[in-house]
Amino acid sequence: MRGSSILGAGGLALGLASSSLHAQPIRLQVVEVQSSTSGSVCVTPLLLGERCDFYGVGIAGFVDVLVDDPSAPGTIALDDFSFAFAEDVMLAYSWAPLGALDATLANAAAADASPGVPTPSVLVALNGSFTIADVPTALSGIGTVAGSILGQDVDETFDLADTDPVAITFDGTLTHSDGILTLTVTGPYAQTVDDDVASVAIDGTLTIVARGAVPCPADITGDGSLDFFDVSAFLQLFNAGDLAADFNDDGSLNFFDVSLFLQLFGAGCP
Repeated sequence: MRGSSILGAGGLALGLASSSLHAQPIRLQVVEVQSSTSGSVCVTPLLLGERCDFYGVGIAGFVDVLVDDPSAPGTIALDDFSFAFAEDVMLAYSWAPLGALDATLANAAAADASPGVPTPSVLVALNGSFTIADVPTALSGIGTVAGSILGQDVDETFDLADTDPVAITFDGTLTHSDGILTLTVTGPYAQTVDDDVASVAIDGTLTIVARGAVPCPADITGDGSLDFFDVSAFLQLFNAGDLAADFNDDGSLNFFDVSLFLQLFGAGCP
């Protein structure tokens, strides 16, 4: 732990709620080699039975979280997220001898349907586990279905962005070690697209591992250490009326911002 004894600030503002200490979202980057999605896409043409094919691809993206205490998270909320398929999904279906279809899902992604609007905070258990239920999630991606069925050519395109958001329940863990937050979650998703030719049903599960460094708000200069220069920089911002010094995020600059800055300064950084 890096820290400082300058000003002896650790005892100030002890009555402030811990939830005010980290009001800004912390961005966690998806670890692509540990994150993926897998599932099935089932196609049911008119007058024929359902056929399913399966996929599994890597995931890239980010998660923005709000926590009460990054060093020992007791609550968590999601502020934003975006998960993109690392590659297109290629699928094939056969109703031999009646026909066959090939399908592609390109540029597929799942993202927060209300970015910047946090989910309700939920408790993080002592083992790091949590559940955030029914998070509105917007799916996107361009799907194409082509081939021939019962002697009729099929060439259809659909856009998942035109469908309603789905509700995903995120079950996972949030842990802290050596200044790094690690989020591990799984979440099932499902969507159905119907048109005059066929019904397409997508059913899958996201598995996400994301990591990010715990920020140090008192390190105003961003040099990785807490010293006199951070105090001086904070006072300059405060005296100039710059809301970068609004540490409790209430939209004004007052004693509580000074107290909170000193508390964070005294506590040190991971």
